[in-house]
Amino acid sequence: MIMTTNPILTPDLLKLINSGDIIQPREVVEDVHPAEMADFIGAFARVMLLGNNSTLPVGVSLAWVGTAISIALGLQVVSSTLIGALLPLIATKLKLDPALVASPALTTIVDITGLLLFFGTAKLLLPV
Repeated sequence: MIMTTNPILTPDLLKLINSGDIIQPREVVEDVHPAEMADFIGAFARVMLLGNNSTLPVGVSLAWVGTAISIALGLQVVSSTLIGALLPLIATKLKLDPALVASPALTTIVDITGLLLFFGTAKLLLPV
């Protein structure tokens, strides 16, 4: 899936994060960019519409698989955005060159995080 060019975090949400105040989940949901929410819903719809003939283990429904994938995708988009934004800032605070964490290290961390989020979400939601 090609991500849109619009950022997932709107300027209002970035200001809220930078303010240091406690962030309520409601505020995050309100400030997620509509295009990213459409990607999230689209992923769920694709699984539901294109997977009707799939063989699933006993006790697992296609709706729960779609829900697990959609939640994992949404969490991955948010986590990769935050990791990509925060790692260079942390490197700067530690008096390191931000370019050190903006290349393969960043990609590796985001990939590992994505796998952990996906398998963690699947383990929580699916009885496998």
